[in-house]
Amino acid sequence: MIKKSRKLTFQLTPLLDLFLIVIFAQYLEMQETSAKAEANILASALAVREERVRELVDEKLEAVERVLQRQSDKDLFPIMGYSYYEYANRLKEDQPYSAL
Repeated sequence: MIKKSRKLTFQLTPLLDLFLIVIFAQYLEMQETSAKAEANILASALAVREERVRELVDEKLEAVERVLQRQSDKDLFPIMGYSYYEYANRLKEDQPYSAL
């Protein structure tokens, strides 16, 4: 008696569809988070007196450091967050409003 071998086949279209849905959902989440962050920055910058801007920049940088540390503790590295952190650090002396 001869056994017929079964081939394991995947249909790539449903997997690709699922992949694209997940990527799009992540993109939307990132856009929403980014919009909220920008609104928060604008709101806080509008209510700040000029002499307090550098202090506010330092407070925000400390908060970012804590978030980066928590992510690092989870073995994650938020490259975008770190890039913005470094950029703000460089701007805080010469352009404090841009650093916000």
